[in-house]
Amino acid sequence: MKKTYYLLILLIQVSLISFSQESKSNFIPTGSPILKVFANYHSNLGGNNVVELDEAMELKRAYIGYKAKLSDNYSVKVVFDVENISGRYNAYLKTGSLNYKKKNLSYSLGLISTTQFKVQENFWGYRYLRKSFQDQYKYNSGADLGISATYKFSKIIIADVILQNGNGYKQVDPTGTYRAGTGATIKLKPITFRAYYDLSVKPDVKMHSLSSFVGYKFKDKFRIGTEYSYQLNNSFIENRDLYGYSVYSTYIINSEIEAFLRFDENFSNKLIGENNRLEPQPWNANRDEKIGIMG
Repeated sequence: MKKTYYLLILLIQVSLISFSQESKSNFIPTGSPILKVFANYHSNLGGNNVVELDEAMELKRAYIGYKAKLSDNYSVKVVFDVENISGRYNAYLKTGSLNYKKKNLSYSLGLISTTQFKVQENFWGYRYLRKSFQDQYKYNSGADLGISATYKFSKIIIADVILQNGNGYKQVDPTGTYRAGTGATIKLKPITFRAYYDLSVKPDVKMHSLSSFVGYKFKDKFRIGTEYSYQLNNSFIENRDLYGYSVYSTYIINSEIEAFLRFDENFSNKLIGENNRLEPQPWNANRDEKIGIMG
């Protein structure tokens, strides 16, 4: 843990020295506010003893922040996530990062976006309707305290590494167990491939995560993607594994109208004696599901 903190301090010092050298140029810093609000009106059919009528207007989430470009290569970003949970608003610092980008290399440190499912999330494109598969079923958090770096070897191959705190941005525990991951993205237009692996270790158990993705884009009219994820020893509980897949597709009718489909299926392995039953039962039955959406 101490070695990791030393590495983080060293990177910050190197970044500040580099930034101070760049700031001697004639660059003029620029910035802009960030505001995204997600609201909806919803109603179900209701009408029986099982499903009651649910009709309401909601403001579920807002992102409020600021981003600034400090030099040709350095920028900072601060974003607060204001979330509606059971009618009460809770605010979290989701992003507080120093970012560097020059030619083929980029890195971020601080409270940063994680890299595990960023490609899939962007390809899906409708996060405001439903989170991408790994985020929806809690294989990893969308942001965390840590360090990430990306290197573009060519127009085809991009590699990334990340060392994160491991608990997500809503619970930044300095005594948490670190999570180290690496991934590679291959873009052979019109096809995109991605593979990712990460590992987090506690004295008595290791948590492994593995994911893969393939997406196809036909010009600017049609895209289809599928991803598969597997996690061994979920939440550091031995023999509790998660796995599943998601398939999604979008057809762009014109510049104003798009039609989409998506199907998710999430599983957990079966354990003997779970829920006091003699027959093997899935330990995560409440979150195991098949779901399809369209719009």
